[in-house]
Order: sequence, then structure tokens, then C-alpha cells
Amino acid sequence: MKVKRDLSTMAQYLIWAMENRRPVTNQEIYRAVEGACARHGRELPNQWKAAVRQTLQAHCSSSPQYNGRDDFFVHHERGLWSCKVALSTLDDLA
Repeated sequence: MKVKRDLSTMAQYLIWAMENRRPVTNQEIYRAVEGACARHGRELPNQWKAAVRQTLQAHCSSSPQYNGRDDFFVHHERGLWSCKVALSTLDDLA
């Protein structure tokens, strides 16, 4: 599934970090988000780890915090997530 829409910044970071990967732990997600942001010259906001968790939950249809429209992530079990969308190019994020 390719995504091209107006995404939140953190959702962009998470998709960059998680696309085309097996299910990953929260700690792996944090490291991957840091790496993706560094590669793309993006700064992480304050309290970014909490924002990661909130964004995962808001974009997962099996989560009580689901936003009702953008179902990007899969929650496998506590602290284990995967991404079911991909961004084809950096232009998708402009």
C-alpha cells in the first residue's frame, strides 16, 4: 500500500523508520526513528518517544486510541509493532 497524503510529522518519521521491516520492538522503533530523522536532516521534537507511542496508537485500528481514518500500523503484542504502508519517495512527504 503506497501512501501519499498530508501526514503528521511523527507519522512520516515512523513510516520512514518502519516500512518494509518485520515487526519491531519499541526500542528498535526509537533507534530507527532517530536514524531516519538523522538521514533526512530532521529534528525530533521534545518528548518524542511519547509522541512515537501516541502516533502508533492513533494510527492502529486495533487500538482504543485509533483516530478512525489512518490505519498505518499493526500492534502485535505489548511493545511490538509493524508498518503496513510505504512512502515511495521523499517527495511524498513534501
